[in-house]
Amino acid sequence: MKMAIQVGFRCFSVWGKHRLSSAALCVRKLATALPEREADLVRIDREKKAVEVCTGSGDRLTLPWIWLRDHCRSPASYNHRTFQRKQDLLAIPLHIEPTNARVEDDKLLVQWEDGHESQSTMEWLAKNSPGKGRTLRAAVYEKRVPWSQGQQLQELPWARVPFSRLIHPQTQMESAKEMLESLWVYGVAAAMDVPPTLEETRKAIEAVVPIMNTTFGDIYAFEANLERADTAYTNEFIGPHHDNTYWTQASGLEIFHGQFHNGSGGETMLVDGLAVANHMRDMHPEAYHILSSIPLPAEFREEEGGQKKNHFTNLDLTFKHDPVTGHLMQFRYNPYDRAEMSTLPVEKVYEVYSAYQTLGRTILEPSRTFQLKLRPGMTMFIDNFRVLHARRAFDGHILETVQVHSQYSLPEIQHKHLEQDME
Repeated sequence: MKMAIQVGFRCFSVWGKHRLSSAALCVRKLATALPEREADLVRIDREKKAVEVCTGSGDRLTLPWIWLRDHCRSPASYNHRTFQRKQDLLAIPLHIEPTNARVEDDKLLVQWEDGHESQSTMEWLAKNSPGKGRTLRAAVYEKRVPWSQGQQLQELPWARVPFSRLIHPQTQMESAKEMLESLWVYGVAAAMDVPPTLEETRKAIEAVVPIMNTTFGDIYAFEANLERADTAYTNEFIGPHHDNTYWTQASGLEIFHGQFHNGSGGETMLVDGLAVANHMRDMHPEAYHILSSIPLPAEFREEEGGQKKNHFTNLDLTFKHDPVTGHLMQFRYNPYDRAEMSTLPVEKVYEVYSAYQTLGRTILEPSRTFQLKLRPGMTMFIDNFRVLHARRAFDGHILETVQVHSQYSLPEIQHKHLEQDME
């Protein structure tokens, strides 16, 4: 019996504490040997329409007036219990000007021409001022480790966390962080010694991510009986692919738990999509550009009693990139669920097919595959935005796991780890 779980966890907001480098030094502050004065720490620059302020580490922040007023963290402008803004953006004049700015008790206090006083801590400004988010996001992406050969994954320190630690109140949070860190860095993680039932598998999953319901249910076992119109419900070979390309928001995670199998075959195969994408970008740049700029259609369709039951369609890029840093954000590849290629420009058809075939051949290079036989007790978490999964044909009776769909914000965990790395 094998379980397959899908969980979505993508949301690149910038949370968590981190320390910034002091590459940009405040010349006014460092050029004098006199004791620090307020004028050395903050000044109003009328030409730039910004407040310039020096942090304790020597960084100089340039804070445009409209941005500074909009990001006021005073109780009048921001609800610190709900983490929501209270200030109406449309009520702020675009060219609003400050009358005074000072640093007091590690806070930047700005008096405005309408009488309002903004306040923000220097620590908050140091990590949230314009431009800082780009640096942090790039650093988070750079933590990922591609494994170009399947055998490399066996040697890497990806997380394998005991079920007992995941569900114990004293170790659950740290264990979940370890799993999520591994998923981001390597694309995989595993919960070990999980009792092979849906109920216990659910406990392992919910210790790491929340579960959402979909048309397939929230969490369920499936087997080779064609109960649903999907090759996963057969005993046939399934090549490397990502799931849910037919949804606008695909599952962020695939989770497999081999509950029972009384035959042979059925091994799970994994391919690192990050390594594949890097290879395509470096060795086949034209093909990579085409698949990064021309969207391809996908669909899931099933009928019941001759009537359409479900029909999902989606049109999206194969390689999707972070709009701020340009790093690969999502890889979408599923040759089985491709819909009619009717949206392709006629003059681009051969280029697209050539690029897709080049990608397919790269994915199928034997050295890229990591193969494992899932045994009862091992619950495998896979990043569906990155790692492709496949399954060998099998005989006998095999019960596969659980489809789980969830939304989870990973960067909070990543930024906290990044803070520790930078200290």
